[in-house]
Amino acid sequence: MNSFDGEHIEVEPFDREYTIEELLHRDVLGNLSRGSAAILPGQWAVLTDTGHCHYAFGTWQPGVLETMEAAIIHRHPDDETAIDHGDDDIILLFPVEYELEIKGYLGIHAGADDEAHCRGLGRAGLNLFKQLMRLTHQTMLTSGLHGHVVEESYAELKNKTELLARSE
Repeated sequence: MNSFDGEHIEVEPFDREYTIEELLHRDVLGNLSRGSAAILPGQWAVLTDTGHCHYAFGTWQPGVLETMEAAIIHRHPDDETAIDHGDDDIILLFPVEYELEIKGYLGIHAGADDEAHCRGLGRAGLNLFKQLMRLTHQTMLTSGLHGHVVEESYAELKNKTELLARSE
C-alpha cells in the first residue's frame, strides 16, 4: 500500500513478482462467478501456489477444499491433475500460470462422469484467468510507473524551487 507523509507519496516497487491474490482479485472473481455457469462448473476455486483457498464458488462438500490443499502442498502439480474423491466424485486441479510461473491453481469438483466436460471448462477458465491477470499486471505496472514518474518529477521541481529561492 502506498503511504503519504504530507510531503510525498511513497510508491511501492512495481516491477516485481505478483501473487495470484494480486493478479486475480476476489472482487473480480466474485463478479465473474455471477455469470460463470457458461464458463466454469458449479463448484470451482482459486488456490494459491501453497494451497491456500483464495476464492471458492459453489456449495462445497466437507473435505473437498482440504483435499485440494493437501494435493497442492504434497504434489505441487505442474500439469492438469485428477484426484478421486470417492462416491464417483473427482477433483481437477489446473495450474494457473503467468509469465512461466505457477501462481496458483484452479480447482474444480465434479462427478466422475463429467470429467471430460469439466476439463474443457477448466481450460477455458484458465484462458480467461490468464487474460485477467495480464490486464491486471499491465494496470499495476502502468500505475507504478506513473507513481514513480510523479515522485521523481516532484523531487526535481522541489529541488529547482529551492535553488531558485537561494538565488534570489
